[in-house]
Amino acid sequence: MNISLQELERSLELYNSCLNLSDKRANNTQELVLVKQPPERQPTDIQCVCVAFGSFDPLTLGHTQLFLAATETARQNSHQTKDELLIVTSTNHIEKRTDFQKNAALYDRIILQQPYAQQSGKTSLALTNVAYFYELAPLVKNRYPNANLFFITGVDVLEKIANPTYYASLDACTAALETVFQHTFLISKRITSLDHPEPCLLDVPLVLNARPILQKYQHNIIQLSIPQPQGISFPLETMSSTLIRNLRHQGKPQRELEAFGTSNILDRYELYTPKDVYEATVWARQMFVQSHRTKGTNPLEYVDSLERYLTLVFANTPLRTHVIEYGRAGKSVF
Repeated sequence: MNISLQELERSLELYNSCLNLSDKRANNTQELVLVKQPPERQPTDIQCVCVAFGSFDPLTLGHTQLFLAATETARQNSHQTKDELLIVTSTNHIEKRTDFQKNAALYDRIILQQPYAQQSGKTSLALTNVAYFYELAPLVKNRYPNANLFFITGVDVLEKIANPTYYASLDACTAALETVFQHTFLISKRITSLDHPEPCLLDVPLVLNARPILQKYQHNIIQLSIPQPQGISFPLETMSSTLIRNLRHQGKPQRELEAFGTSNILDRYELYTPKDVYEATVWARQMFVQSHRTKGTNPLEYVDSLERYLTLVFANTPLRTHVIEYGRAGKSVF
């Protein structure tokens, strides 16, 4: 694994933000924190925000093509030109749990998103401690008070938003839909297995039929038309983060399916591979931050000592095993 000192510092900073958000969640405080913003742009000046809320582990070409189509559609529908894409990662995902042999840590997902955000010029990155769209919508509106909000997602997620099993009651589901559909949803087709024995191409009409509760909001649901990129034979509807992770685990990465700037980081971090180096590095960084939080000191002041320790971890298999065992057990080597 090859992680630069700058990336190491950034990962510690981001992990500390994740811990702060988790603490606030435990105290029933909901928050959205911008961790990267375009230069010379203020949220209060933005007139149109496209919000992509997901795990993005990692960003794929399918995601970025969706973002392009969505931002263009949002501009046309809002008649506003000062727009922004906001990619939001949650510290409190309702379904997915992180296995560092198969997944990137939350803070490393942000690092993987940074090259795309940088080259885009109009993309902000954020962390939040909420899990649901109805919780997120007011937080984004508070951050961008003068903007029209557009939520970007796949049609499979649209179905989950309207699925009462994700809520305490049908009334809670109805109230959540009333909140989120004050805004517009920009939807991509997906190949999935919703209520079918075999995967099929799922689109908005099929979901409206499967979830009639959505029909009253259909004026705020737009199905996007996303062109297939030239030279890419893989259908966009089947392209996913899971596919990228599986290909890399098999040692068969298809870099043309990975988002701008992510392949180099994935290669250097040895992410999604059967090797144990990445998982050991995750636990070592997290133990380091937590130990300094307990002492009330800033871990960035001692990052050089962590860098030296990681050099030993990279080179020593028994030490990696020791760190991983302690990390999984919730103990610390520091």
